[in-house]
Amino acid sequence: MNILEYTKQDLYALMLNDTYNDFFGAINLKVEFDNAEKYLEYYAYKANKIECLDDFIDYLFLWKQSLYINALPYIKDERKKEFEQVYRHFEELFANYKVKDVISFVNNHYFEICANQVIAFVSFSFISNKQKGIDKSVFIEYAQKQPYIWYRNLKNQIKYLLLNKDIVEILFSQANFDKYMLGMYDLMFECLSILAKYPIFNSIVEQNMQRIIDFMDSMEKEIQQENIFQHYFVYEDFCEFLHKSKHPKANDKITNLKQYAMLLEKEIADNGHHFSFEIKGKDIEAHIGKVEPQYEILQLTHTFDKEQDCIMSVFENVMKNQNEQSSLVDVFRNNIPHNDYFTTSKIEKLQQTVSIYIIVLNHYISKPERQKFVFTYIKSVIGSVCNKLGIDYLENGLPNDIEIIEAAFYNSFEIVSKNQSQEKQIILQLLCYSLISYICSFIEKLLREVFIKENQEQMFIDVNSLTLGDLLNINNKVMVEILGYEQVRCLRYFLHMDNNEVGENIRNRFAHFNGVTPKDFQPNTVIKVLWLLLGIVNSLTLHYLMTSENSENEENNTNAKG
Repeated sequence: MNILEYTKQDLYALMLNDTYNDFFGAINLKVEFDNAEKYLEYYAYKANKIECLDDFIDYLFLWKQSLYINALPYIKDERKKEFEQVYRHFEELFANYKVKDVISFVNNHYFEICANQVIAFVSFSFISNKQKGIDKSVFIEYAQKQPYIWYRNLKNQIKYLLLNKDIVEILFSQANFDKYMLGMYDLMFECLSILAKYPIFNSIVEQNMQRIIDFMDSMEKEIQQENIFQHYFVYEDFCEFLHKSKHPKANDKITNLKQYAMLLEKEIADNGHHFSFEIKGKDIEAHIGKVEPQYEILQLTHTFDKEQDCIMSVFENVMKNQNEQSSLVDVFRNNIPHNDYFTTSKIEKLQQTVSIYIIVLNHYISKPERQKFVFTYIKSVIGSVCNKLGIDYLENGLPNDIEIIEAAFYNSFEIVSKNQSQEKQIILQLLCYSLISYICSFIEKLLREVFIKENQEQMFIDVNSLTLGDLLNINNKVMVEILGYEQVRCLRYFLHMDNNEVGENIRNRFAHFNGVTPKDFQPNTVIKVLWLLLGIVNSLTLHYLMTSENSENEENNTNAKG
């Protein structure tokens, strides 16, 4: 038995937590502290020897606990003394082990260690600064069995690799290139850029650059109008890397990219309006005026599920009701960035569904009176939610934020509808950029205010700010309860990155002006982020206001019967 089996945790509990001054660092720390007594009970009867893998797991977990003493400066004053006593005890237990025993175990059992990615990942963090004692065969095994761990640590371990070129040759072999180039080519590009700074690696870099060219050549043979969406954006990323690397063939490939851009535009013009699926709520416009305005707005982002007899987010409808079996798209189109949750087919269905709703919203607010009503509704809902939670609506500047968004939105619509001069189109681009950035920041601000009020009693350390990544995290139980699992995850997909690997990352790209150009500053993106905001507001309505209304009505009916 090991500590994880004793406490019924999985191997991911070994992963180090070295950030304490953000939301999830604080929450993780509180969970660990709440279980510290149980951990100490286990180690009280544990011999400080490492003779098997269970012993090694116990050692890694104890190492993780001993490092929490570094969080002491962040702990609230009233908890500091108790916290320090607990984690000084972990430090003492950890100090009873001899490092040479640990190194000896790694040198003799590295096959077993490298067989599991989590154990290998945590172990690498421990041994990475102990190269003098660790046999080179250990690091070679990592290169062969767990190259991803090396890629993630390449920059920090460059001094060691400069003395061990053969490990780099293993890492950037043809087999690893083929394995990682499709799904993680950005990481490969980053690593090659690091190696390119050192002449000793010139031959390895040149070899892999040629593989990239060959890969692009093979893509060129496949690209046609009907499959341009499968290849265009990947090819574009490759061109950008060649350009940054000043590769002699960069200009040729960029010329090809321009031709593919024209092909993409033609495909959109020819077929962009065709969708081979149905979505609930597609005929919203036909029903406008037939229900109360509150429910009219609700239909723009939510649907009614007859089977479950409930209102659900469009995201829940798309992601939950998708066929669980792998589609042919998932099998053959794996060059589109994806993961286990956001499979290629789900991404396509999600994008198509959102596109439909954006068109509907765009049409809905094309009339000034409806536009005014949408922003009045947003302001009213947020004001009511703030009042319910005890948030100072005026002091936090929320109504002013909405008015700024509304004014900018109205002006951008004026330019679009009148199709004015080129000078006005430049102003439109600036308005769109400002609106996209402002709405994303407002979403973050709104969610932060709600979360802090809902979770203020659970704060273990003082958290100065919560990032959008913290708020739109599937482990954030407060946000999941309010918005729903699917909405949280899809909002993260569009505004951030799901698992930091898949997504549009709109918020960060616009906030940091990274990966965007003036061609991205378009009204369609403004409508998209406004639709995301409206979906959040509607979910707040369902969670805080409609639930309260139903409860009050039920209570009144009960009192009337009594």
